[in-house]
Amino acid sequence: MQLKHTLLAATLLIIAVRISVADAPAEVYLQVAGQQVTGPPAPCVENNLLWGPVDAVARALGAEINWQPEQGRLTATAPNGQQLQWEVGVAHFWQDGQEVSLPALTSVAGGVLVAPLPPIVEALGGELSANKELIRFYVTVPMSQPVIRGNDEGFAIELETNGLVIGEVKYLDDPYRAYLNIHGARPHSPSGRRYIGQCGVWRLRWGQFSDRPPIARYVIDLKEEQQVTWLPRADGRGGSLIVGKFEGDEPELPIRYPQLERIRIYQTNNQATVVQADLSLPAELDYEVLAQPWRIRLHLRDARITQQIPRQRGRGEIIKGVEALAADDGVIIEVYLDKLMRFDIEKTDTQQAWQVRLSFQKARLCDKLIMIDPGHGGKDSGARGRKLLEKDVNLDVAMRIAQRLAAQDCTAILTRDCDVFVGLFDRAKFARQLAVDAFVSIHCNAMPRPDTNWGTETYYYTPQSNMLAVILQQQLLEALGRKDNGVRQARFVVIRENEIPSVLVELMYLNHQQEEQLLSKPEVRAAAAEAVVRGLRQYFEGRPDMPTIQTTVNEENATNKAAQ
Repeated sequence: MQLKHTLLAATLLIIAVRISVADAPAEVYLQVAGQQVTGPPAPCVENNLLWGPVDAVARALGAEINWQPEQGRLTATAPNGQQLQWEVGVAHFWQDGQEVSLPALTSVAGGVLVAPLPPIVEALGGELSANKELIRFYVTVPMSQPVIRGNDEGFAIELETNGLVIGEVKYLDDPYRAYLNIHGARPHSPSGRRYIGQCGVWRLRWGQFSDRPPIARYVIDLKEEQQVTWLPRADGRGGSLIVGKFEGDEPELPIRYPQLERIRIYQTNNQATVVQADLSLPAELDYEVLAQPWRIRLHLRDARITQQIPRQRGRGEIIKGVEALAADDGVIIEVYLDKLMRFDIEKTDTQQAWQVRLSFQKARLCDKLIMIDPGHGGKDSGARGRKLLEKDVNLDVAMRIAQRLAAQDCTAILTRDCDVFVGLFDRAKFARQLAVDAFVSIHCNAMPRPDTNWGTETYYYTPQSNMLAVILQQQLLEALGRKDNGVRQARFVVIRENEIPSVLVELMYLNHQQEEQLLSKPEVRAAAAEAVVRGLRQYFEGRPDMPTIQTTVNEENATNKAAQ
């Protein structure tokens, strides 16, 4: 009998422990304006309602607190000057003398006034959100609209809020930019941007980087690498982003934007064809080569069109026409082309206008210094086919290219002329040291699983390399007849670390059975080499006049293509 009672007691104890653990409230996490509120007393949830210490929450929201424990009264002065008052044991509080209801009675725990927090957070200008399990709570404070003060030597971007927030500045490159994260905050609008255009800064952008936890992000797009400093306000309610020299009493900068004033097409005395755009202020410029139809797109960020800019017909044999279009984040100028060839971009600042010039100037290929880079080599075999190694195919095609260039009195340099290993950064370094005019890296592709992809693709990194990549891809497609895998932007070292026009071509897939068979044939390798030389001639001279490849190669490629 005693044993039965002992077992029963032990069983009841285990059940009681399990019930206690199951019913124990989960630990609540409360963050106010980016700072965790831990108590004492710790915040908790009762009947799906968040409770917590009123004084800690009010302080985090920028209020000045006066707690009178003898009277059981807590008063707070909010950043906007409004007065709030709570008393122990009542289901309301006063906001500037007006009674505001609470869903439950206030109380005291550990000598601190505790109350249901949602109405209090709202009264103090915060926004309360929670996860669906009601375990993690965030109080977000709104940021003011940025105010920019300064002059030509420097400026400050002033950001104010009603919470005690913390900011941190970090940097990113490619392109250069600094960003400020303000934890526990949200911008005055979900996203936005403002043109600045001075002191090495293009613009300010902002948005809600994260909701849980809430983080407001402000990004400064820089023209070049420079320091940006976060200077908090003395009261902790925001601060200023400082760029350059700023004394503190500078006037507010007016809101302004670059205005596109005119576009014209003309030819210079040295027979260059030029498209010139005049703007009232400097604008950040991006550009790319696009197809269908062939065109160069100039993207002038933050610019505006304030007057009609008529579409213009082209002049000469290169430009078909030009038109300007308004975009959400600036102005787009489309330069339609009759011919694909090398071009230069020049930006100048005159007393009358800020100008962008897109110019096409024919040159002689024989006057250029070309570097041909056979990918891999030595201990690095690259991709492997059933019989072929990529390093051997790359070297053979590259030497054929160099021989054809030499036959046209063009100086060609190989990064390797035998089966030797050359580091990736060394290849780019050679090109920079020799100041070559173009860099072409020869490769063959592969997939993790054989026979899963095929075709030809060309890679570039910098915008100035885009046109060379497009031209070589077109010539290779015409010569080899393989699937068009496109022109792609990538961060391969040999093209990323080069400042001159640099591309990397992937002729075919070496672990695709039919493409390996093609790459094993001398006539196909010769066709690839001729295509690269023809593309270089088109790029510099605007005319591909190399002989066409053998018809048998085209027919064989077409047969293989149809079988895919």
